[in-house]
Amino acid sequence: MSGPVERLTAAIEKLERLKAESSLGPWKATDRRGVPALAPYEADIDALGLSEAVDWRVADVIFASDAELIVTLHRTIDAQLAILRRVLDIVTPIDGQASYDIGPGSRVGQALALADTILGGQS
Repeated sequence: MSGPVERLTAAIEKLERLKAESSLGPWKATDRRGVPALAPYEADIDALGLSEAVDWRVADVIFASDAELIVTLHRTIDAQLAILRRVLDIVTPIDGQASYDIGPGSRVGQALALADTILGGQS
């Protein structure tokens, strides 16, 4: 099992990578030709002139609830990063020493659970 610093760092790096590789937001759930879809909030896919071949990865969402979930989770990335970074500061040893509660109800324990979830259960 990796230590807290490694787990938090890996989760931060994954979220930062996913955010950097994703299309700019904010996102909104929308209806595209009768099909639930996702679109950048400030831009309509049709208005951008994107072809079906390009926008299928953005607009191909089966259920409206999936689109809403993705939109909501995308909006939480910055908050998740802030939580993970704050706790990383707590668990990073200074002069070789760190003291913190790692229990499931503690701030560190909750951040580690978040990190492990982001990493797909890896720890």
